[in-house]
Amino acid sequence: MPEETETFNEKRLFARIQGNFKISLSQGGGQIEVPAIDLSLSGLRFRSPRNIPLFREVALSLDLKEPDKVTELTCNGIIVRSEKGDLEDYYNIALTFIDLSDQDKNHLALFLEKFQNRQTK
Repeated sequence: MPEETETFNEKRLFARIQGNFKISLSQGGGQIEVPAIDLSLSGLRFRSPRNIPLFREVALSLDLKEPDKVTELTCNGIIVRSEKGDLEDYYNIALTFIDLSDQDKNHLALFLEKFQNRQTK
């Protein structure tokens, strides 16, 4: 069962972890590498030097780095939020995963659990 967060205004079903995860995004023939700043089982938030319009579908690749291995996840996502950053030179963009395979969901769930356990120790 998904873990719900306790914040009153929080609408997410899954807890997010903070971190600096490299992702590669492809859309419209172009590709960029950007830092994801938080990650959950349903999606992620990242910083981009350029805006990506809402509801745009993008292909993404995310490397989950653990001490003993790296697992690459690939899927498509839909942009669900895009806001100008504080310093006006980047955008904070959020996307939701739309076709993450069951195997990749399992890898991601295990990664998130291990990451959270390391943070609480």
